[in-house]
Amino acid sequence: MIYINAHSLYSLSTDRVELEKWFRNLYILLSFFGLHKDNIYVTFDDFYIDENKLLESLISLGIKNIYIFYSPNLLSVDDMSSYISINSSKPIKPGNKKNLLSIKSKYPFIKIGVHGMSHENYSNVTLEESVNLFEKQIEYHKHNFDEECLYFAFPYGRAPDEIINRASEYFHFTFLSDNRYKITTYVEQDKFGGIINRRHLEIGGNLIKLFILLLREKLK
Repeated sequence: MIYINAHSLYSLSTDRVELEKWFRNLYILLSFFGLHKDNIYVTFDDFYIDENKLLESLISLGIKNIYIFYSPNLLSVDDMSSYISINSSKPIKPGNKKNLLSIKSKYPFIKIGVHGMSHENYSNVTLEESVNLFEKQIEYHKHNFDEECLYFAFPYGRAPDEIINRASEYFHFTFLSDNRYKITTYVEQDKFGGIINRRHLEIGGNLIKLFILLLREKLK
């Protein structure tokens, strides 16, 4: 199976080196022999309205292993220009969040998880602070979604090992996007506290069409 973190909060650079890197990463992701839709897992961190096009396209291909992660304190915030993206240099574009309750109602198979109370960088908080944040997110999710809070994705994709391990005590699955780990995924599907390391891929603008086209060609 393969876990892809689809991140499209800013447009990909037109720099040749950056584009070649993107195509190389995409080729690696989609070059698995006999790739089956049931073995593809796609996650969305933050989830903006413009990402809904990608979501709808994935569902049209029969991909249903989809996770969306949100930050409670930013759920209704329109202006996100003060926040920065994974590479800590390019700003996240302002935009409205898609209503998660309507998405869940329309597509019950989509799993909703949390992504920090305010998109905190867990590399900059103490273990005690992180535990407090985990508990607040769980309480918020239970109250507003009327379901257990089972899934958590670290903002910025990484955190100290002790905080990662503690997160696995609170959530069924904890998600990373950390290139320190050579393996793509390490998880026991039926075990509480599984840790999943995802392939991070920027997919924005016209690249969505290309990604879906290549994915359609590779799917079995």
